[in-house]
Amino acid sequence: MSMRLAVLTVFASLAPLFAHAQSAQYEDCVALAATDANAAREKAAQWEAIGGGPEARHCGAIALIGLGAEREAAKILTELGVEANSMALPDRSAALSLAGDLWLRNNQEEIAREAYLRASQLAPNDRAPLIGAAKAAAAIEDWNASRDSLTRALELNPADAEALTLRAAAHRRMGEVSMALDDAVKATRLAPEAAIAWFERGAAERAMGSKAAAQEAWLRAAILDPDGPAGELARLNLQRLATE
Repeated sequence: MSMRLAVLTVFASLAPLFAHAQSAQYEDCVALAATDANAAREKAAQWEAIGGGPEARHCGAIALIGLGAEREAAKILTELGVEANSMALPDRSAALSLAGDLWLRNNQEEIAREAYLRASQLAPNDRAPLIGAAKAAAAIEDWNASRDSLTRALELNPADAEALTLRAAAHRRMGEVSMALDDAVKATRLAPEAAIAWFERGAAERAMGSKAAAQEAWLRAAILDPDGPAGELARLNLQRLATE
């Protein structure tokens, strides 16, 4: 399993919420999308036709996600995010971040990165779009850009285990193995149940030349995530370690 897939698995999350929505109709529409996406899409379309505006369009995008039409949803969310007067700035940023998640899930890394960067410009104190931009950069192995975005995110919250884990991967891929190990150790201390953090710690330990420490970390990752991507990566590396 590739590091790209591991990165996407660790950080893929959708939180389709309008933080500053005032409309009960919007809340009802989104609630409907969670149980009947087709009905929600129809409701959103009818609402938009009579002037529902950004809330109707946003609910329609959420319904499209439920229907598996992620690219179409991403286009709508991107449009909402870049339109200057469509929504409050936090909501525009959230729409762009969600669009970035969807573009990234559909292998549109450069479009995703642009969406995340625009989101970050709208909400400079929000680390989520910075982590998103790092995901997109890591997916195309632009480790320098990934590291820089994560460093900015960690300036906002030094105790973000996800950001530390991803930055450990970036450091390691750039040959900065001591910094990779430092980040990975911090991540495992902050999130001892995070299998991917233990995988990165094992990878950094191995890059530093410590087979025993790498084996211990990878065993922990395999135990924590027996059926998931981090566990599979750990098992593959343990197999390779056994043949060295």
